[in-house]
Amino acid sequence: MFFQAYPVKIGGVSRVELQAIGSSEGPPSKGKNCTTSARID
Repeated sequence: MFFQAYPVKIGGVSRVELQAIGSSEGPPSKGKNCTTSARID
């Protein structure tokens, strides 16, 4: 699986948003939620 990462700041809290962009089998299926975020402490 391949990912893109974007640093974001929401309400003064730094986070990293990760987006699945595909795998060796191709891109993710349309309609699937392929984005998540994690807090940076």
